[in-house]
Order: sequence, then C-alpha cells, then structure tokens
Amino acid sequence: MLCVGTWWLLRQRAKSIVAENPASWLRLHDDLERTQQAVMLGLAHLSESRDEATGEHLIRIRVFTRELATELVKHPKFCHIVTPEFVRRIEVSAMLHDIGKVGIADKILLKPGSLSPAERREMQRHPLISSECLSRLETTLGVSNFLQMAHEIALSHHERWDGLGYPFGLRGTAIPLAARIVAITDVYDALSSPRVYKPAFPHKQCVETIRLAAGTQFDPELVAVFLQIESQIEKLSNSLRAEDRSGNATTSSRATRADGPHDLAKPSASPTALRELERFSGTPITHITEK
Repeated sequence: MLCVGTWWLLRQRAKSIVAENPASWLRLHDDLERTQQAVMLGLAHLSESRDEATGEHLIRIRVFTRELATELVKHPKFCHIVTPEFVRRIEVSAMLHDIGKVGIADKILLKPGSLSPAERREMQRHPLISSECLSRLETTLGVSNFLQMAHEIALSHHERWDGLGYPFGLRGTAIPLAARIVAITDVYDALSSPRVYKPAFPHKQCVETIRLAAGTQFDPELVAVFLQIESQIEKLSNSLRAEDRSGNATTSSRATRADGPHDLAKPSASPTALRELERFSGTPITHITEK
C-alpha cells in the first residue's frame, strides 16, 4: 500500500502546485506517472505468487500488445484512436488484465484437467473481481487514464465479437478497443505457452487458431492486422522465451504436464488447440469453421 499512499500524497500536493509553479507541476506530473505505473505493475505481479509462469506471461502480454497497438497507429480505421499515447497506456494497462484471478481458488486456476461447469462459472468471475479491485483504486486515487484503460481491459477481454463471451455478452464495437486488442494477444500467449493441462502449441497453429476465430471471438479487422505482423510476434516470442529458459529451469518441467505430443509441421489449428481456445473463452468452438 506504500505506492498507493505515495500516489495519493503526490496528487494532493499537485493541487497546491499547479497554479503556483508550472515548471514544478511538470516535474510532479512525471513523479505521479511513475508512481502510478509502479502501483499498476505491483498489482499485476500479485498473481505471481500463485504461479511462477505468470510473471513471464505478463511481460509477453505487454510486448505483444505494444507490437499490435503500434501497428494500429498506421491503420486508417484505428489511427484516430490508437495514438502513441494510447500505445504507451495499453502496454502498461494490459498487464492488469487478469488481476481478478487472485480471487480464484488454486484448485480451479491450476487444475490440470477440464473444468466442470461449476468451475467454469467460478473462473468466469475473475473479470468482475478485477473490476471491483480497480474500481476501489479509482475511488481512492481518482481518475487515471492508465487505470481507466486497465479497468476496460480487465473487465472486457473475455467478451467476444459475436456476443457469446463474458461477463456481459457484449458484441462487436460495444467491446472497448483496448480489450479487443488484448483479447488477441492474450489468447496467442495462452496457446503458445505450456500450461498444466496442455502443451505449448507451435506458432503456426496459434496463428491459424486465431485466424479461424476472426469474426466470432475476435474483431476481424484486428485479426487482419495481427496476421500482418505474426512473423514479428513469433520473433519476439522466441526471444522472450529464450530469456525465460535461461533464467527459469521450471519451464521444461511444466511442459511435461501436457496432454501429449503435437505435430510441429502442421500449420492448421489442431482439435487440441481449438479445445484450449474453448477452455480459454468459456464458450463452445463448434461454430468455428475454415474460412
């Protein structure tokens, strides 16, 4: 809570400085922003105590999200929203996307097998837990662009383009843009990472699985942009995972707790990859067909 208290004190001090000394205000603004980001990063890493792989996941989500958002700066449809400032905010805010999982029991969060209907319903509560946590921070600390975006992402990144997601069944552009971006990068990392209940899928299978879900789970225009930079995402993923392997010997042991071998040469989305997408999204994938 020290960072939160420091942030609050800085905000109070700012009110008395703004009118008195603009130059001092600029320096204080920088201090506020640094403290704000420290609070958010601290919250994001709370869940590391549950699963050592989470910290690595958060770093990759930050990098993948920044890469996709940076490409959207050049897109004629999104460039008026996705500005360099938007990119700066989303790469930090994205790291809080699953903060609500601290409220989910380990027996569900780390279960190696399929979730029961009751367990799935419990798992689907985590966006609401995230929302409650971030709402309390906003109440205490005041309105913040970073926190506002983090709130949107955490609450809505499991919504689906076709309206079959959760927690509210939002459809299409009713889903905040930042959440639609993170939905793609989060699923990519979930598919390409080993979990206690599955192996890591090859990059080509991950990309094909996301392609097949364009227009159903994901915003099709965002998927099109993701497909344009998928080779860059692969390079970043390989580089980050190489760093993870050099500093964390647990990765290989986690990968052994998988469902079985997979075909590294086959580029299409495997049934196992599609089942993982179903597990991740909380909705059936029988409607996903070749496009």
